[in-house]
Order: sequence, then C-alpha cells, then structure tokens
Amino acid sequence: MSNLFRGITEISVDQKGRIAIPTRFREQIKQRSSGEMVITLDPRTCKCLLIYLTPDFDESQREVEKLPNIDDPVAHQLQQVFIGCAQDVEMDQQGRVLVPAALRKLVELDKTATLVGQSTKFELWPQEVWDARVNAWKENGLGGEGKEGVLSGLSI
Repeated sequence: MSNLFRGITEISVDQKGRIAIPTRFREQIKQRSSGEMVITLDPRTCKCLLIYLTPDFDESQREVEKLPNIDDPVAHQLQQVFIGCAQDVEMDQQGRVLVPAALRKLVELDKTATLVGQSTKFELWPQEVWDARVNAWKENGLGGEGKEGVLSGLSI
C-alpha cells in the first residue's frame, strides 16, 4: 500500500457538511493517524481546503511557525490562514469527515466537490471552482501560455 494520496474523485457534501473519504484511502488513514485529520484553508489560493493527516499537518505547522512574522506581513498572513483556520476532525466508522461550517463558508463549498490527492494531503475544491481551473488549463496550459517556469526542465 502506498503512503501517498493521488487521483481525483468527485464527491458529495451531505446536509450536515460531511464528505466520504474514498474507500481506497481509508485503511491508510486509519493506520497512519487513527482517522485523525486536520482541515485548513489553502493559503496559496484561499479557494480550496487542505486535508492532512494530523502527523503530517503537525510537521507542516512547525515549519510555518518558524517563519519570522514580526517584520514580514506575508509570513504573518500565512500563519493566520494555515494555522489559524486549521480545524481538527476525525474520520468516522463509515469513512466520513465533517467539514466545519466556517471552512465550508470560506470556500463556498456546497453540495458537490472534487477531492484531489496531493501526495501527503488532499485538496478539497468546490466543484464549480475546480471545473473552472480545469477549463483554464485546457485553454491556456499549465501556468498560462508562455509561462513554463519550473516545468521547463521537467521530463515526466
């Protein structure tokens, strides 16, 4: 079994604000964190949520806490978003996770969403926002036309 999350899954958000974690990831989550997870706002876009296993979030939080926030307002904002919005959650016996109402409101998460595996975490996108991103990629390519950046030397 891989210790990495990958793949895209369209999921529903029930009336209570719960999502069902795809079956293929549930056992790994139970083994690695006893079902304990952390959900926070993605500081890069503020349009999706990040879902970490608690040990992985704790490691990332320690790195974010090291940033010098006294004289760097961007570091302070990153800490406010990443740490300040973080909520501890737990996967129940049916593999569901309650996405806190405050976080659902921040990204306007309603009835449908896309869960995107990103190695050690998931991104949870409102369906309409995810679809718009995919359409932009189709039209402009990754990063926009002529903006290869880190992709220029990548061979995959």
